[in-house]
Amino acid sequence: MEVFDASNLPRSPARFSRSLVFVSGNGTNCARTRGPTAASALRAGLPDAGGLRRSGDGQVQERRDIVYKTVDASAGKTDLKLDLYLPADPRKGQAFPAVILISGGGVEGGDHDWRNAGVYKSYGRILAASGFAGITFNKRYARGPAGTLNGIEDLHDLVGYIRQHAVELSLDKDHLAFWGFSAGGFLLAPVLGEAAPYSRAVICFYCVSDIGPDTWDGVQGVTDENRARARAAASSVEQIHKGGHPFPPIFVGRAGWDSPGLNNSIDTFIAEALAKNATVEVMNHATGRHGFDILDSNARAREIIVRMRRSGKGIELSVIDDGVGISPDSPAGSGMGFHIMEYRARSIGARLEIKQVKPHGTRLSCYVRK
Repeated sequence: MEVFDASNLPRSPARFSRSLVFVSGNGTNCARTRGPTAASALRAGLPDAGGLRRSGDGQVQERRDIVYKTVDASAGKTDLKLDLYLPADPRKGQAFPAVILISGGGVEGGDHDWRNAGVYKSYGRILAASGFAGITFNKRYARGPAGTLNGIEDLHDLVGYIRQHAVELSLDKDHLAFWGFSAGGFLLAPVLGEAAPYSRAVICFYCVSDIGPDTWDGVQGVTDENRARARAAASSVEQIHKGGHPFPPIFVGRAGWDSPGLNNSIDTFIAEALAKNATVEVMNHATGRHGFDILDSNARAREIIVRMRRSGKGIELSVIDDGVGISPDSPAGSGMGFHIMEYRARSIGARLEIKQVKPHGTRLSCYVRK
């Protein structure tokens, strides 16, 4: 077990401090928003950003190379492994909600193990420093329909493994989030399709969200038939479209300068989710490139900061704007919108708190008891 000292992480432009920060725009669904990416608050670079630290005290423990299954891969018998990032020195019996980081690559088609990429190591460490468990894993994921279906199978088995071994891994097996990047977005589709009770959130960063007639063009062995079979399983658009069940909350980070085809898949995914009245947060990095959390550090003015963290009051979700704030002539919490939010908060055993932010702005916080 490796212990990583996370005591000196600098404050990021998005004011990362013991929290995961998501920066949105003007609060409308699928709006053209401006602001730094959520991941710019979780700044990580290639190669390994092992020097990344957060403000405050604390350490992170790392448990690497945990075998979750053995498969027949292109190189023969292969152990598929996960790396686990946890807050250091947890209390006996303490279980942490886990975020599974899904890269766009696998053990086939290259000799790079994406668990070792600096961006994923840093995300794992920051998640752990924030009170979550971070999980990275390798998988079979050769380009094409067969490799994509193998990846889905491996993710399914990974989830089964960590839920079965949750106690020894210090994980809360009933609170899992899935964070997909780029081609890793294909593996978000079964999460949305199954909508298992333990799937509590889906996060899509510049992720491929659909499979079209030109997907995998040039890859040997791809046919219309096996492409259609893969789409039925690995298209988030398709899973949302045909799903008649509630979906876990969805957060989408979109890169404005990404390829038109990829962004079209994301836009269709968002539209389908809204048509099903799913809970969706969309952040568009207007000048962001594919991989903006690695390539772009050009922070723009933030309009809304959505921050989720653990606090002494429980699980806290705060929305902070930098507008004119609440008028002195309009008492905080007097509007119909606030009463509706307050009613919904009470229905899940939570409470709302609204405060003015100096020099201007408003903070609306929702506290859910631990």
